[in-house]
This record gives sequence, C-alpha cells and structure tokens, in this order.
Amino acid sequence: AKSIIPFHHDLLTFMKDVRREEHILTSMYMITFMKLHYKDWLRTYTEAKPDPYKSLLRLCQGFAKRCNFSQRVPTHTKLAELEMTRIRDEFSATFWNKYNERPLADILNADETAVYYDMPPGKFWAEIGKSAKVDVSQKHSDRNTALLTCGREIKRLLLTALTSTYCTR
Repeated sequence: AKSIIPFHHDLLTFMKDVRREEHILTSMYMITFMKLHYKDWLRTYTEAKPDPYKSLLRLCQGFAKRCNFSQRVPTHTKLAELEMTRIRDEFSATFWNKYNERPLADILNADETAVYYDMPPGKFWAEIGKSAKVDVSQKHSDRNTALLTCGREIKRLLLTALTSTYCTR
C-alpha cells in the first residue's frame, strides 16, 4: 500500500535516530519534524481537515504502529546500553577468574530491584522489540527494594527481602 506521507523514509529515519540515542519520541516530535522539514505538505494535509491537530495525531500514531513502534512507558538508566554491556562483560570475566574453583551450588545470584510507586504517567513511541530506555529520568515519590536470589539448585527466583518505603518528595 502506498503511504499518504511522501517522505515516510525520512520520517522513519528520524524516528529511529531519536530512539537510537535513547531520547523520548512522541507524536508531537514527529509533527515538529514535519513542521521543520515538510511545511508545505503539512499545510496542504491539514487545511482540509475539520480538526487538523487530531487528524495529524492519528496519522502519526498510525504511521508509528505500521513501522513497528508501540507506545511505551519510559525507563531510565544512567548509562547507555553499550556501556552497561561492557561493564557486565568485564565484571563477569573478573568474577569467574576469582571464583572459578567454587562449586556452582555455592554461588548465588542476588538481584536488587527497585519498585517505584506514584510514578508520573507518560508514554512515548519505541520500536517493538527494542529498548524503552530514555536519556532523562523522572522523580519518583516512593520506592521499595526487593532482593531476588537464585542459585543453580533453585529452580525459580525467590523474594528474600523487602525494605521499607521512603519518600523523595
């Protein structure tokens, strides 16, 4: 099927570039891209519409979905994904060099996981199957920490500890 957006390749490239750098991509950013680079087309498209804003928003939402993007809630990391992968690999090498003589049954993996409450709402577009990380964080009002532990002999993760809630407001 032919796209109603004649510059669909440019728009898709813009969308992927924004997400590659883990920036937030919204329909409004897509509209801003059109305003900056395809002003004449945008004017022609919106002039015959009874509600130009809603029509343009629906166009962007449909385009994003057809291009394998879905609306996601942002997650935040302080490091880029490639940097975290490098750190993980270095830690793994150091760990196994130090503990390679230990029986596997003696090694436990403990994962501390933050659980946030009263998180501000927000959605953005991200490619399906790709990262939902963003380069900015939002303040969260309450946080619990869950400690999950597993070992070779344990078939599933067990909740072993839960700390108290504290307020960051």
